[in-house]
Parts: sequence; C-alpha cells; structure tokens
Amino acid sequence: MIKIVKGRYKRISMKVDESLDVIVKAPRRVADEKINEFILAHRSWILKQKNRLIQANQILDKYDFNKYVYVLGEPQNFSNILNRKNLYYKVAESILTELVNRISTQTKLSFSGIQITHSVRNWGSMDRYKHIKLNVKLIVLSRELVEYVIIHELCHGVEFNHSKQFWYVVEKHCPNYKNLKKGLNYYGGLLRTNIY
Repeated sequence: MIKIVKGRYKRISMKVDESLDVIVKAPRRVADEKINEFILAHRSWILKQKNRLIQANQILDKYDFNKYVYVLGEPQNFSNILNRKNLYYKVAESILTELVNRISTQTKLSFSGIQITHSVRNWGSMDRYKHIKLNVKLIVLSRELVEYVIIHELCHGVEFNHSKQFWYVVEKHCPNYKNLKKGLNYYGGLLRTNIY
C-alpha cells in the first residue's frame, strides 16, 4: 500500500515502514502526477527496502530473544536476567576484546583501543587513530562472521578505505572473505532489531 502525506515539507521523501507500506511525504504544492513519477522512478529502491525488511523478519524467526541470550551464534539460557542489555554488553566486551587481541597478534595488524557500541548502520569501524568500535550485536553472530568483521576492521589500520588494496589485505588474512561478507549482509536486519 502507498500512503501519500502532503504537508509543510521542503521536498518529496519516501520510506517503507515495518508493515511494508510505502509512505511518501510531499510539499502541498506538488502535483499528484509529480509524486507518481517520483514513486515510479524509485521502484527498485522500494523493492530493495521491502526485501530488506522481509529478510530481517526471516532472520528474526531463527532467534528467540525473549527466551535466550545468543553468544557467538549459540543460544544460552540465562534465567532470571533483570537487565539483558547489560548482560549483552558485558559478554560482548569480554569475548570481542579477547578475539580482537588474539586476531591482532596472529595477523600482526595493530589497533589502539576497542569500544563496544550500538549502531543500526554497521557492525564495526576503525578510525584514523586505530581505535576499533564493534557493535554489541556482533556477539549474536557466529564466531566465523565475528572474526571476519574484526579482520576487516583491523585491515583498515593498513588501508583506511575500501580500495582494491584494502580487499587484498583482507584476503591475505581471510581468504574466504567474499562468502563471509555475503553471510554478514544476510544478517543486516539484525542491526535494526531490539535484541534486549
């Protein structure tokens, strides 16, 4: 379903909500014909967003976040947990810090510090000072995917971009990175999911 909302907007904008409805916001003065042209011009974007939401819902069907806490892809039964968010942060900080230190030592890729964060956009990042930020939700994924993200971020200490040279460095330390990258993309909907 497409819902058009006219109001005091400066430009036409569009989003796909959780129920897969398309919400189009447009200035009052814009003719319906122009809005329809806008929608038609963005058909592929709409389909991509709907597929992303459907995929996110399929992923959620695999997890029962109300019953379990997931650690490296495995459900853990922590009974009587009062603050699941704190638990996820503590477990993530412990395990991810250990993994970053181990992988850094093995690969000889350095970093200056690590921080566990919450983001709805990415699994990790590294700044120019070699400080790594890792998403707390990484702890839900399999060890293999977590290690790929860590290697990816550590490689930014060598190449601070996504050039061919960067991917060469990633491949040197993670020959299966292309498959892992696809696997990670599959779980992208988890970034926008409340796991607590």
